[in-house]
Amino acid sequence: CAEYLVHHYEGIKTLEVSRLYKPNSIGGGTYSCDIRINGKKEAVEIGQYSKKNFDKSGPDLLGWPDDFPESYNIIKRFDANRSLSAVSVTYDSEKSKGED
Repeated sequence: CAEYLVHHYEGIKTLEVSRLYKPNSIGGGTYSCDIRINGKKEAVEIGQYSKKNFDKSGPDLLGWPDDFPESYNIIKRFDANRSLSAVSVTYDSEKSKGED
């Protein structure tokens, strides 16, 4: 998911990646994670609606703020050569606030 953002958006300096969320046993939810970009409080949701779709097509944007990407100071410009090596990435495996 982090690589998806780096490949599709220019100007990313930091990423804070949440744990991976998975659909429940009856299919509710998504196979995705929330990622904060460049220290912004509001995260974007990256993933797919199922693991099968994720494995087949890779991740995609599922949810994002109205002002994305302008307020994140990033530009939508695909480049498969950009990598995570130039980005500070932190991963959080803890549950989200309010999640049981």
